[in-house]
Amino acid sequence: METEFKNKKLLIVEDDNETITLLENILSTLGFDVETAFDGLQGINKITNNSYDLILTDLDMPILNGYDMIEKTYSLEKNLNIIIISSYTKDFVTKNLNNDKISILTKPFNINELIELTKKTLLI
Repeated sequence: METEFKNKKLLIVEDDNETITLLENILSTLGFDVETAFDGLQGINKITNNSYDLILTDLDMPILNGYDMIEKTYSLEKNLNIIIISSYTKDFVTKNLNNDKISILTKPFNINELIELTKKTLLI
């Protein structure tokens, strides 16, 4: 498989184990160094202690939801690219999070959509 994302570090923040496994398998095969967090609080802790090229996150999570995590993330790192993977509609998400560093992938998604959006987000 491709390795065009070699040396790129990515964090997946998602509370669903099946989704994390799917994303981790796809993105590590593309060459990403992938880390995971199971809620927004774990995500913030990892973002505070590490540097990432891209964050993929759900919005509806326990402990700290995706909206609050994104807000806290941008208080730490204003230029970080984020892809929201959510069952919420793009219009709903865009209305509530208006930032040109945020892209949206609606669940259910296909692998090609994920790869193309990742490339576009990282400007590859």
